[in-house]
Amino acid sequence: MFSMCQAIKDLSINTRIFAVDRWQGNRDNGYFGDECYSLVNNIKNKHFGQLSLELLREDFNTAVIKFEDKTIDLIHIDGLHTYEDVKNDFDTWLPKVSPDGIILFHDTTALNDDFGVYKLWDEIRSELNNYKSQVVI
Repeated sequence: MFSMCQAIKDLSINTRIFAVDRWQGNRDNGYFGDECYSLVNNIKNKHFGQLSLELLREDFNTAVIKFEDKTIDLIHIDGLHTYEDVKNDFDTWLPKVSPDGIILFHDTTALNDDFGVYKLWDEIRSELNNYKSQVVI
């Protein structure tokens, strides 16, 4: 997130940024307390206070209602990595992505544990004709 914020700051791009996370961890990367959210919020305030950057401390399924359809130009999906969870995130947020929008996935080649992002990625790549967006691999 902060690398995108830095690019937006450096290029003086007028945009709004939302980061959706509970900042509590999960079964994929472990659980932690409020120190993670505090750290992210401190970096946001110290280095990116001039940007329209809002930290939404909520579940992805709850936050989605705050966004109108076809209004998100760039989204990075990086929640739980099981097939069911990433498929839910993709299906839930896809209507919010603008016609020229970009969807980034995390861990599309990870095969460890019960990760299933690669399965969804394979499905999306095989069904490209069903999507009006352009996919770059």
